[in-house]
Amino acid sequence: SDYSSHFGAALFVNYQLGGSPFSIGGWLEYFTSNGPETWFLNPGAQGVGMVVGPTWSPDWAKKHLFVRGEVGVLHLSTIGTPGSVGYTSSGTGRNQATFLAQAGFLF
Repeated sequence: SDYSSHFGAALFVNYQLGGSPFSIGGWLEYFTSNGPETWFLNPGAQGVGMVVGPTWSPDWAKKHLFVRGEVGVLHLSTIGTPGSVGYTSSGTGRNQATFLAQAGFLF
């Protein structure tokens, strides 16, 4: 019988900028979709990604409040099985930019 699975691995880093309320975080990732079913993007898709983002968490909030912005890129090294589509409206793109803004309370 056929099976499908998804594998992903990531390395996360975070660096506090001295005594300031700012830190820089990010990660590198690898992903692959195995088998005939769609788990991530397409069956047989493989790629890598990278994200970097600064975070602000002021001392007066005792690190319970944060604001973060992130920018990243996903790159498909393999789009997938024949007939699969990639990024962009043409379906042939291998790169996708990502942007994220977050704010929240930690408790």
